[in-house]
Amino acid sequence: MTKASRAFHVLLALTALSFLPNLAPALEDTKPATSNKIAIPDAAAQRTARKQINDTFAKDIAKAKKPPEKAAIAKQLLQAGKESNNDPAGKYEMLSMARDLAVAGGDADTALAAITELGSYAIDALKLKTDALSTILKSTANAQDALSIAANVGPLVDEALAADRYNVARQLAELTVSTARTAKDADALAQANVRLEEVREIEAASGPAAKAAGILSTKPNDPAASLALGRFEAFFKRHWEKGLPLLAAGSDPTLKGLAQVELLAPNDTDKLDALADGWWAVSEKERGVTQMHLRERAAKWYKVALPHLSGLPKIKAEKRVNESASIQTANVGWIDLLKRANVERDTVHGKWTFEKGVLSTNTDPLAEFTFRKRPQETYELQIQYVQSMGGRHIFAVYLPAGNSEVTLYVTPPQMGLDLIDGKFWDGNETTKPGAFGGDNNKHVLKIAVWPGDQVRIIVLFDGKLAMDWSGASSRLSVRPDPLLPSPIPLAVFNYQSAPMIYGLALREVPDMPQPPANKK
Repeated sequence: MTKASRAFHVLLALTALSFLPNLAPALEDTKPATSNKIAIPDAAAQRTARKQINDTFAKDIAKAKKPPEKAAIAKQLLQAGKESNNDPAGKYEMLSMARDLAVAGGDADTALAAITELGSYAIDALKLKTDALSTILKSTANAQDALSIAANVGPLVDEALAADRYNVARQLAELTVSTARTAKDADALAQANVRLEEVREIEAASGPAAKAAGILSTKPNDPAASLALGRFEAFFKRHWEKGLPLLAAGSDPTLKGLAQVELLAPNDTDKLDALADGWWAVSEKERGVTQMHLRERAAKWYKVALPHLSGLPKIKAEKRVNESASIQTANVGWIDLLKRANVERDTVHGKWTFEKGVLSTNTDPLAEFTFRKRPQETYELQIQYVQSMGGRHIFAVYLPAGNSEVTLYVTPPQMGLDLIDGKFWDGNETTKPGAFGGDNNKHVLKIAVWPGDQVRIIVLFDGKLAMDWSGASSRLSVRPDPLLPSPIPLAVFNYQSAPMIYGLALREVPDMPQPPANKK
């Protein structure tokens, strides 16, 4: 063995060892560590704080008989709790009361926000959020409202899986399945079942992984245990930064070789293409979640190599990137956000009605409506609507884009994004003249958004390309509106346009490939 080879293997061993000390306990379904948390106030301090709070809110709470009334007080207590930074007991009690009233009022957003604020204390926030959503869903009679509330479950499943809390993840995934089944929503049920199966596969694999972690805690050079734990981290949980060193120290020669190549961070096109081919070949022997994650990994390296490939290698890479994306897409269907709309709950400005499946407003001059969903992945949005005739009547859509957001303005003579570099939609680089409705006919907006540091937004109007913009996310912003939730979810508003929305569907598609850039 050469000096360079020995040095490389020492590096692999040291890198693998850096992950070992906390692996075994991390794989248990336990409460998260609370060493850096504020201690929960003692019973006496809680009683004193609650008495002081009751002096202010008791009458309002007593009068709150209906769920919306309870939810309104919950919001007040949440805001007061956020602002009470010099009184730990008072803050804890206000947030706890906000959570309880929000649950009683069926307000999932406020309940989750209150628990998030409580997360600075030594509590099990994930369990509290799970219990809150479960209670709210059980008491929600309207099936479409329940589906809207259940949209909060997805991020909690991710959080539970990341924390290796598989019982909680499964409980949440099962909750989504039962909600979709009760609502008789075929698309939502299909997605929920896929997610539940993924959680079950990861949970089943966690047992052998925990045993492997235990072995490695006393025998850090055990190749079989390294392989078992490396597969779990990389193939099941997509923790490649943890899994690769373990696979490189493992007993499978194929996986060892691929992991070693990745750890050396190749930048040669042939090596990148061969690395992608290798992960793809491994994926052919897998099924379910591991196959999906392996093909996703292969696609990552194909995309890095693609600009420098030509001929058959390029065709193969493009085909496999698209195939990987199609696997992701097959697991994700369209969500009918219009079905989940609740006029009383989701109206921000003006007066909206939802009758016979059509969401509409004739409020003059401004009406605004939120759909309580903020996609984090790449997503597609499809809106079928009618806009009233004439002038610069505005129909607009708030578009989340990762950590940013922007607003698409559509008027009969032009459209544009607002704001770009602080410039309004009708005077920046995205301003596009054209004939964009305003004729009392149905039209279809199709929007695709790729978030990240570099955002890309493509807009089709009635099937024709109307806009293709890309740029740094830091260039995007929206005009302030204190009544909108923060961060801003998908939302629509009108200005003197009286829109009638006949369809509004969302599909999140992680790793959806971008089409070639528009050269016009």
